[in-house]
Amino acid sequence: MTDPSREAPSHLYIGTPFCRGVCAFCNFYKTDLRTYQRFFGENGRFADAVRRELDLWSTRLPARLSTVYIGGGSPLELPDESLGILLRDLHRRFDLRGAE
Repeated sequence: MTDPSREAPSHLYIGTPFCRGVCAFCNFYKTDLRTYQRFFGENGRFADAVRRELDLWSTRLPARLSTVYIGGGSPLELPDESLGILLRDLHRRFDLRGAE
């Protein structure tokens, strides 16, 4: 029998807490780009970390998403390769038809 909670549309938030500058008014968890480069300096490493996290939650995540939000910092600060890997993986894992 199919788990109904895996069939219902849902939402996914992927936090990218890396900012060129850290604004005092921001309430998101954040860090500066130097920290990103220290831990995820190689292209694709952040995307790999997110993919591993999604693997851990795979049985609890819905099959279809109605919204994907990548933010909380500056996702465009991610290297193009990392962002591309992440987006391709999301399209592979989830039904994103009609998603925003």
